[in-house]
Amino acid sequence: MGINLGIMRAKTIFFIVVFSVCVANGQEFKFNEISKDTAFVDSASVIDTLKEKFLGGVELYNRQEYSSAWSVFRDLISISPDDNRYYTASFLMLIKSTIRLGKYRDAIELARRFLREFPESGYRDDVLYSVGDAFLLSGEYDSSFVYYAKVVVCSDDQRLIKKAIDMIDVIADFNLGIDSLEKLKSDVSGPENAIVVVKLAEKYGGIGLDKEGIRELKSVRKDLKRTAYDEYYKEVYRKIKAGGDKKYYIGVILPLTGDLGDVGSAILDGAKYSLMQFRRISDVDVSFIIFDNNGDIYKTIHQIDYISKNRKIVCVFGPVKSENCVPAGIIANERRLPLVTPTATDSRITGLGQYVFQANVDFVNAGYMLAKYARETLNIKNLVSLAPLDEYGKEITDAFCEAFDLSGGNILTQQWYYEPDDLSRQLKTVRRIGLELARKQLMAKISVMKDSLQVLINSDSSMYFQNLFSVNDSLYNYVLGDSIVQMTLEEVLVFTGLMDSVEFEIPERDTLGFKLTTIQGIFLPVHTPDIDYVLPQIAYYNIDAVLLGDGNWYDDYRLARNRSYVGNLVFISDYYIDRSKISYRNMAVGFRAKFGRFPGRFELYGYDTMNAILSCIGDGDISRESLRNRLSGLELFRGIARNISFTGVRPRVNSSAFVLKYDGSKIVPVANIENGQVVQR
Repeated sequence: MGINLGIMRAKTIFFIVVFSVCVANGQEFKFNEISKDTAFVDSASVIDTLKEKFLGGVELYNRQEYSSAWSVFRDLISISPDDNRYYTASFLMLIKSTIRLGKYRDAIELARRFLREFPESGYRDDVLYSVGDAFLLSGEYDSSFVYYAKVVVCSDDQRLIKKAIDMIDVIADFNLGIDSLEKLKSDVSGPENAIVVVKLAEKYGGIGLDKEGIRELKSVRKDLKRTAYDEYYKEVYRKIKAGGDKKYYIGVILPLTGDLGDVGSAILDGAKYSLMQFRRISDVDVSFIIFDNNGDIYKTIHQIDYISKNRKIVCVFGPVKSENCVPAGIIANERRLPLVTPTATDSRITGLGQYVFQANVDFVNAGYMLAKYARETLNIKNLVSLAPLDEYGKEITDAFCEAFDLSGGNILTQQWYYEPDDLSRQLKTVRRIGLELARKQLMAKISVMKDSLQVLINSDSSMYFQNLFSVNDSLYNYVLGDSIVQMTLEEVLVFTGLMDSVEFEIPERDTLGFKLTTIQGIFLPVHTPDIDYVLPQIAYYNIDAVLLGDGNWYDDYRLARNRSYVGNLVFISDYYIDRSKISYRNMAVGFRAKFGRFPGRFELYGYDTMNAILSCIGDGDISRESLRNRLSGLELFRGIARNISFTGVRPRVNSSAFVLKYDGSKIVPVANIENGQVVQR
């Protein structure tokens, strides 16, 4: 069970740290930094070709032409050190260029060779730092920690020491938990071991194990005297002795490995970035305690049990899966610990108790809000549903149909399927019902128009007053000069313009050439892969209706592939990413600088949901109860990709969403649902 404890020494650590010279964006390598092993002598009379080549390599490196720079420095170290005053400097730059090219293992081997061949080099600390970078970027956090610790111990470069200490803090806070540090303590010896022990002691103090923390600190006191880490040691000692600062923790339970590892990791990165930004603007000290539940129920139970017993933890973020949220929600509610799941959709979760919150729009709310929009905005009266016969399809269809029915709509039929490849039975049934409705509507209209016709005949001002006569209910005479023309009721309604001839073109026997328009909407809560099967079949059966869907329809590529079949599609989604918005672009640039990629759906889930939680943390003392109360009163938090409100008809379930449509080329918003109410865009 890997526990990553996000305990920060100072909030500035989150922002001033870059992955050293080798990974900092725009970081230039200055020539005056390459002067530790050699005395550079410039002579106007001597052309130093080695110097020119070396400086050319540095310039290539600074221009981010790393492959070319790598070739220059490789050539330079092929020249014997006896004949090359730039040998060690070139060797260092070769290591840095190799890291920039993403060849971390090669860089580590080069660095080890350097340290063997030049143990007394003035560049030794730079090389050690570069090894730390390489291990960090390859995800080997324990080894990275050790090499940064070596820099702190051996370097006399205060700038480099500061950067190494910052990196140690970041790794310990986000990537190494108590169990990892305890193992590292047993594996590492020398002064580096003392630095491991200090970070371990700090984590002990952070979760209330003050005696254990002080005991660990005392065991390494002599090893850190007169070192660059001595002040930090004293600071940690003072904090633990004083009972610690006012510090709050959010327990994070996500699947960081396993089938949903990519999803959990993306959500975590978004949440981390949210916390980083929060610490920039707030004096409240908040950190994460991170657990990987691997998507497993039993791990989730053990982790929520551990978290709930630690009173310094004021909230739980996660889990992802609904089945994991059930036991976690039960335990959290019993121990009065707020739990906010960013993704779970089971509509029964918040029924577990008043301390459980769903930031996602569950099936009941999604169905309710879409039905509300269909009736109030689209004015749809008659519709059918077509859904997969599984738990998801049944739950959201029941919620939608119940809300639609209560708002005065008419559900003509509910159709279900196991496999989407052949929906002929279901769609033939829909056409049959639609034709029956068309005939009923025609007869109802004829009845109304017949009364209007009689009024027209009897009107003194009517042009038909003297020329049109009713013979019986279905036969009329029209006097045209010396002739009398007999017309049926259908003919006379068309003749007088009360109805159109097209309205009578309903076939006795169904034919696919007849476009069915009496069904105004089809509710289609289908699984995303089913879209490729459902759309062409609806088009084939010539049913002209508004297609209503849920968030599973949010697939630009799939909709573009079926563009000719989409027609009038409207669907509800708990998120919408507008990449043209300034707020998204600003966040995306910063996120990419930190994590090396642009944020996607799940990164933004983590970011927006954590921002909503942190918005409920005030400046004063925070308790589980006060945070629960603030979350319960959260009317509307506007995020970048999702809005969150917990005060709707169903408390503690997000009741804000987006109504989207496909315009033939892209997905665009047409309305917002804010706290359960439709807001037109």
